[in-house]
Amino acid sequence: MKIDVANSQRTSGNGSISINDFEIIKKRISYAMKDKNPVDSVSFYRKGNLNESFKIKPEDVSLLLPSKFSEIIIRVFVYD
Repeated sequence: MKIDVANSQRTSGNGSISINDFEIIKKRISYAMKDKNPVDSVSFYRKGNLNESFKIKPEDVSLLLPSKFSEIIIRVFVYD
């Protein structure tokens, strides 16, 4: 969806807003593995058996575990 922000803004007095007054920054934030769950890459060990590793199922980690491991943030800066 494309929005023409410069032409949709009301200005006071005789001032105007042009496309050069804006800076738009799009940033992807992740857990360094894009959309993969970082816990899937961790090996766990039992206290009594340090020679055998195992993986943890997502439902055993936390009920608060997100379903997506990255997000996109869009920031719009307007210079006066």
